[in-house]
Amino acid sequence: MFNPATQAVLGKVKVGPAPEGVAVVNGKVYVVNSGMGDLRKDEPLAGTLSVLSLDGTVVGNITAGPNPQIVLGDEGQSRLYVLYSHFYSQPDSNGGLIVYDAGSWKELKRYRIARSPSDLDINYTSRIAYVLSGEGLWKIALDTGRQEMLIPSATYNKFGLYALGVNPQGGDIFLSDSRDYVTPGRVLVFSPAGTLKSEFPAGVNPGAFVFY
Repeated sequence: MFNPATQAVLGKVKVGPAPEGVAVVNGKVYVVNSGMGDLRKDEPLAGTLSVLSLDGTVVGNITAGPNPQIVLGDEGQSRLYVLYSHFYSQPDSNGGLIVYDAGSWKELKRYRIARSPSDLDINYTSRIAYVLSGEGLWKIALDTGRQEMLIPSATYNKFGLYALGVNPQGGDIFLSDSRDYVTPGRVLVFSPAGTLKSEFPAGVNPGAFVFY
């Protein structure tokens, strides 16, 4: 824990192995403990969410899937969304998206995603989750449960697309294409319906999006 104004460290909290993602919902902090795939999967709390109060006290743990990497929260719906991948020794296994009730911590729904899901973003206004995997961009309607492939990666890069971001103003989808991972990449901008609107150059391995 640290003070963002002063950057002073206020304390440290022990969670599980290889914490990778953090979300705050309804006064609780959720940390995903990936275990780094196979590397630390047998350690205690690998593949879980650690639940902390705002003062840093650990109040519980939630079992997720193998190698969970991203957690997002929706205060209005009191929901948690956790993206998990697979163990490196099982490259053909599926990962997926898990939806939890943030009050009871009960699992509500699990969507299976083929070929290594790697990134997640949500349009909270339209209640659409987008999951990027090796196959492409999946669209999941959270109210109906409908799941469909929206943008196949092979159309733009046979090796797959790299990172995902959804603009909360208007819902445009931003996907980064790292090309060959050693030369400058590009950013592809799509409408919410999956139509390519524009693209622009980026640096090597463009890996994240921030909208403000």
